[in-house]
Amino acid sequence: MQELRASLIACGETDGVLFASFAEGEEPEDFCLHFQRARQHDEQDRELGMDTYCLVTNRGTTHYGGVAAAALGPRQLEVFLTSGAAGRLGIPDSFVIKLASTPPPELASTLRAVLGAALTESRL
Repeated sequence: MQELRASLIACGETDGVLFASFAEGEEPEDFCLHFQRARQHDEQDRELGMDTYCLVTNRGTTHYGGVAAAALGPRQLEVFLTSGAAGRLGIPDSFVIKLASTPPPELASTLRAVLGAALTESRL
């Protein structure tokens, strides 16, 4: 399983969108993966299949749905994608995001809550 090292982590909610972001560094070419989910969806979102979470890379490539499984540990996030999501995003279908350090308890709690809310009750 491929490993990615995340030295930067951000999570929370802005403008009604939950997000959890993992980045290898601060440069635009550094790998970055965002998990995002809007709190509300409209009819157009449903018609376009955008009424779920999305994954966004540092290249701006976006895929709606596509996480087959994910497991958050104290210092890592294991991610298993569908082949369609992996192909669209140009990343492996399974990988581990290793966190550079153990997040403080409040960040870890928020990260669990955001990832849980973003990835549950969603279609693949």
